[in-house]
Amino acid sequence: MKKQIIHFLLAISVLSFACGTVAFAHITDPNQDVGAVPSSRLYVLKEFGRKIKMFFTFGQTAKLELQFKVLNEKSNEFQMVNLVDPENESALDKALKNYTDARERLRAKFESLKTTSKNPNIDALLEKFNAHIETHADVFESKEKDVAKKEVVKSAPMQVTVEINSGGVFVPKQVTIKKGGAVTWVNKGSKSVWPASAFHPTHQVYPEFDSLKGIKANESYSFVFDRIGSWKYHDHLNASALGVIDVVE
Repeated sequence: MKKQIIHFLLAISVLSFACGTVAFAHITDPNQDVGAVPSSRLYVLKEFGRKIKMFFTFGQTAKLELQFKVLNEKSNEFQMVNLVDPENESALDKALKNYTDARERLRAKFESLKTTSKNPNIDALLEKFNAHIETHADVFESKEKDVAKKEVVKSAPMQVTVEINSGGVFVPKQVTIKKGGAVTWVNKGSKSVWPASAFHPTHQVYPEFDSLKGIKANESYSFVFDRIGSWKYHDHLNASALGVIDVVE
């Protein structure tokens, strides 16, 4: 019975890679066969096959080698999706997450072994990993930044409070808010503060954004931002006190 289970799992593993290749055959790059990509319904079989392979791989070095191989495969999957379906944001985001998750897991593993392992094979793998990160930086960095920006936009609030502390400093100095949202400045210090758009002293970058007078201690001023952009501002009474309001869609 045990042998039958093992044979079944191995068969599924082989089938997963075979099905993945067939499913992707119509858009395969002539120089590269990456098999199923994350947007394929058969990708789950490919991932299952990887888990089976990892289960039957023994030894720390062998497991790390397999993880590194999978990392390269996931890099190729992302690049293939980006090549054949660049407008499919959902597929790109999924492929990117698969890659970054695999990369960070492997990075954490190497970090934990760095000070304890004396195995030269692991040191060689670490060098390959670092070279991989450097080589692929251009491919992934811009996309990861795009995803991070999307998350910021998605989570941007409609209401933000900025406190002015006893030193006349805006806290926080930079905030993000959705278009149509309001920012309220609350003066927690003892001196009056006058929030206004750049540039000092004319405030012409966003002229409506101007409290028009100093806010006294314990008073507040609110402004609704209906223009998308990154709006720098300052305290008209102390122009060295600066802040930024990022307004997103």
